[in-house]
Amino acid sequence: MPKDKEINENSNEVQENRITEHNNEDTANERKSQNNEIHIDMTRLGDDAKGTENERKNPSIVVYQFYGAQNQNDWGMSGGNTFDNGAPPLEYDPKTRNDFVRFVFIIVFIMLMCTASFTVLVFITPDMKIFFQRIGLVIGIPAMILIIGLSFVMSCSECARKMPCNIVCLVLAVIGMSTIVSFITVHYNTEILMYAMLATAVVVFVCILLACSNFDFTKWFIYVIVISTAFSVIVMIVGVTTLITNTHMKSLDLGLLIVGTLINVVILVLELQTILGGRSVELHEDDYAMGAFLLYISIVDIFLQFVQILGILGDT
Repeated sequence: MPKDKEINENSNEVQENRITEHNNEDTANERKSQNNEIHIDMTRLGDDAKGTENERKNPSIVVYQFYGAQNQNDWGMSGGNTFDNGAPPLEYDPKTRNDFVRFVFIIVFIMLMCTASFTVLVFITPDMKIFFQRIGLVIGIPAMILIIGLSFVMSCSECARKMPCNIVCLVLAVIGMSTIVSFITVHYNTEILMYAMLATAVVVFVCILLACSNFDFTKWFIYVIVISTAFSVIVMIVGVTTLITNTHMKSLDLGLLIVGTLINVVILVLELQTILGGRSVELHEDDYAMGAFLLYISIVDIFLQFVQILGILGDT
């Protein structure tokens, strides 16, 4: 009997050891399965992170003056200047934008009125008219250099945003362009100037209608810049050749003026859309001086080109 008890006790211990080993194996298997699940979840998270990184490698770039380029991570940081593949801006306040547009147009109107008044004063004053006819080139060239310098200052510095620096730049722009307009227009009669003014008004009205359309002209901004730069180089080459050879071909001059006018019209539409906002490229609401400067220069330039075109056609 004692032997049977010992055998039973040994068998019970063996069974308990087997049960314990089995439980340990089950626990180990459960831990392995949990580790595998955690590894699978980590792998999925890694794949999701890689997918997110791949999505962020292709950000949408937004460029506007003095703020540089911003990507998707900066969306919503500045109202009216961030877009998603042509979608409307994330924070677009029509009231503030309309006030900005109205303010820019008022400034442009005042600048144009000042230029027109000075030109009329030159025409109705015989001494001033004779002065511009005789030695207008002496002050015309410095005025052109002044406008070029102001263009660089307004585009490449923060002067366009700071008072009173921006107002001073606009006043200098009016003085320079008024001098250029007077220097050119004194060589033409009043009838040509009236026709040119009417044509300019019609073109500006059409440009405003185009700028208010749904088509985004600002997407082609870089192409217009390249074309206008190439055209400027061609005009410079033709001008230098004309001075050297002392020959003038009216047909060539007329063709260049027509092409230049068309380019300026497209540029005016682009500038209007950057001011109106809601496009791929737009001016910040603090850039009212820059917007007024661009519109003023473009409108006056179109007027002067119309004057020269009508003058050539009148001579022929």
